[in-house]
Amino acid sequence: MRGISGLQGYTSIKETKQSVPECPDCGHVHEEITYNPDFACPDCGSVFNAGDHQTPTTLEYIECAGCQNGQFMYTISDDMRVIECTQCRNVVAVQHEGDFLGPDSVMKGVCNGDEFVMPDHELERIAARLLVGLAQNDDSSFRQSNPEVFEYLIKCADGQPCGYLTWNTPAKLGFPLLNQIWVHEDYRHEGHARSLVETWCTDHIDEEDMFFVESPSTAGGALFESLSDDEGAIFGKNWKVVNTM
Repeated sequence: MRGISGLQGYTSIKETKQSVPECPDCGHVHEEITYNPDFACPDCGSVFNAGDHQTPTTLEYIECAGCQNGQFMYTISDDMRVIECTQCRNVVAVQHEGDFLGPDSVMKGVCNGDEFVMPDHELERIAARLLVGLAQNDDSSFRQSNPEVFEYLIKCADGQPCGYLTWNTPAKLGFPLLNQIWVHEDYRHEGHARSLVETWCTDHIDEEDMFFVESPSTAGGALFESLSDDEGAIFGKNWKVVNTM
């Protein structure tokens, strides 16, 4: 299985001696580094100057596997967050429901032998978010699409997601609007973008005879032109560009 650049995760969990806030009222030790002058104790709610009330402790941290320079505290909570290295933009980890997951474990749990996946549970939606994050690093014009507004179709290869397509059907257009399509650079020129468009046209908007494409990049415009037949249709459907940028 090929690894996906930008999702190398972290190397190992290590220990370091640090000073962290200790609440002067209840004694709670907050296991994250902060010197906030108006720090609120998560246990009793007392507000105090964290810089004035520090205690030594041992914390765990992880190193970025992409550059080996970025270091991040290993803290567990129920919050969902994507931790991205500020130095090389590698996705270091995903914090989810009390677990600290490597991005590869998130991605490998999505496809399950399928070539295409429509995200319908949280980890699949997190995988879609990781893909859009990679697309944003690749091209700043990409943006996170609200899963409550847009449908996602994820393309799999080598047992893991390698690209995606998003769309919705705005009332003012009356036809499907292809919002984004992207394939990771490690999987380009292998037919995945064509396969995404074909599957979308034949399996997801099969009852429509037309669709719109929203503000395609130069590469995106070239893709749709290359997919057009002699009559200008793509997989039997007319199409038109809508510029919204």
